[in-house]
Amino acid sequence: MKTHLIFNIKDKPDNLGPMHMIDDITSWLRDRKNILKDAKISSDETILTFTKEDDSEGFAIIHKVPDEFTSY
Repeated sequence: MKTHLIFNIKDKPDNLGPMHMIDDITSWLRDRKNILKDAKISSDETILTFTKEDDSEGFAIIHKVPDEFTSY
């Protein structure tokens, strides 16, 4: 399974795309800890909340998808 991450477009940090296919979300978030400060995944693993570089709050939707899933 992979993780398909879709940002709420008004919350998307300028230096990240709107959608991401991720093998390991923990590593992906660790590599972007300066962009997505205080990132937290909801207990049901469907929402990612974070603080952007400008200290505003944001969120993204998390979907677990099969490895063969493709997106734009």
